[in-house]
Amino acid sequence: MHPRRPRDPRLRGQRSGLATKLLAILAIVASTVVVNAGVAHAAVPTVSRLTPASGTVEGGQVVSITGTGFVDVTAVTFGTVPATEFTVVNDKLIYAVAPPQNPDPLAVEVSVTNADGPSSNPSASAQFTYVQPTITAMSARHAVIDGTPPAIAITGKGFTGVTAPEVTFNGVRARAAYVISDTSMYAVPDIRSGKATPSVGNVRVSARYSRTASVSSTDAGVKDDFYYINPPKIDEILNEDGDPVGDTGDDGGAVGDTLTIIGTDLYEASNIYFGSKKVAPVSGSVETDGTGFEVVIPTQTVGLYRLFVDTAFGQTAPTAGPPFGFLPTSAPTISTASPGLLDTVTGGMFVVTGTGFTGVTVADVLVGGEVVEGVVVVADTQLIVEVGPGEDGEVSLAVGNAKAGFTTPTVWSGSLVYEDS
Repeated sequence: MHPRRPRDPRLRGQRSGLATKLLAILAIVASTVVVNAGVAHAAVPTVSRLTPASGTVEGGQVVSITGTGFVDVTAVTFGTVPATEFTVVNDKLIYAVAPPQNPDPLAVEVSVTNADGPSSNPSASAQFTYVQPTITAMSARHAVIDGTPPAIAITGKGFTGVTAPEVTFNGVRARAAYVISDTSMYAVPDIRSGKATPSVGNVRVSARYSRTASVSSTDAGVKDDFYYINPPKIDEILNEDGDPVGDTGDDGGAVGDTLTIIGTDLYEASNIYFGSKKVAPVSGSVETDGTGFEVVIPTQTVGLYRLFVDTAFGQTAPTAGPPFGFLPTSAPTISTASPGLLDTVTGGMFVVTGTGFTGVTVADVLVGGEVVEGVVVVADTQLIVEVGPGEDGEVSLAVGNAKAGFTTPTVWSGSLVYEDS
C-alpha cells in the first residue's frame, strides 16, 4: 500500500462533503494497488498536468495531479499552502483537495514532495489558477425600495462558495444568495427602507479567504451601476410659460407646445402616454438624475387625459389630480342646454352639450351677458353650469374658450328662461 499523508485535524472543517466522499473512494482504489517492495522509490517527483487547472479562492476543488515519482509522498502544496487533503493513487497520479488561498498571486505552482525533495515545474502545466469572482451580466439593474424583492440573476465566474453576506448592492448586503454553479447565481437585494436609500452604485461579489481578506468582483461587460429607487412618479407638469398644469384643472396646451415633465426616479424615460398616444421625450432632454424631461404635445383628439411614463425601472402611475387637457383648435359650439328653466330666486344648474369645451373656465361662460357662478368641464362635449338668481324672462347663453385663443364667446341660437317658482 502506498502511504498517504495523515489528515490535518485543523483543516477537517474546510473539506467539502463532495471532496471527502470522492477521496474516500479513491483511498479504496489506492489500497488495491500492489507495489513491488523491492522497487526503490523514484527520484524527485515531476508534475506534468493538473485537472482542473483552476478553482475559486474558497478552495475545495478536487484536482488530479499527473506526473512521475509519486512514491513515498510526504506533501502536496499549492504555492506555499498545503493541500487540504491528498491521496496517492499510484506513482503517476495523485488526487488532492485545493486549499483556500489568498488571491495574490492568482496562479500558483502545485508541487509534490517525496523523500528526495519537492518537484519543480514553473511552466503552465503545473500552475493552478485561483479565480476571483467576476460579474459579466445581471438580469436587472434596479430595485424599488419597499417594493417586491427581485431575484437578480448574476452570471460570471468564481461564484463557488459565495454566501449572501458576500454579495452587496451599493454596499448593502443581499438578503439572500443562491449559487447555481461557479458561473451562475441569484441574489436578492435588501430593499427595506431602513437598509436601502435612493442611490446608484456598484454590485460586488466577494470570496473570502479569511476574516480580514476579501476580493471584490470586477464589472467587465456590465454597466458599473445599480439603482435603489423609489417608485417612479410624475410630480408636476409645466407649460411653455413655466406654469403648472394638470393639478388645478387647467389645460396643458395645444398641439406642438413643449411641456416639461418633473418627477422622481424617471430614469431613462423612454415614452410618455397622452391617453393612448405614445410620444418619445425631446432628444437630449432626459435628465440623468431622473428628475424630468421635455415632450412635445402630439396630435390627439381634444379632451382630457391622464399621463404616465415608461422608465428603465417601470411605469409611473397616472398623474394625480385632474386630467391633462388638449385644447380645441376651433371655437366652442353649443347644441343644447337642459333644463332650460331657471328659478328667479335660486338660479339653478344646467347641462350644455356641444364641442370645444376643453379648457373652458367660469370666466368663459356668460348667461344674460353675466359671468356665471360655476362651471365643470365634464368632457370636450359637455359642461355643467351653475347660475345665480335672475330677472323673469329669456336670457342668452354664450361660451368662449380664452385658453384656446377664442376670446369672443359663441352665442347659442336658443335661450334660457328665468321663471318665478
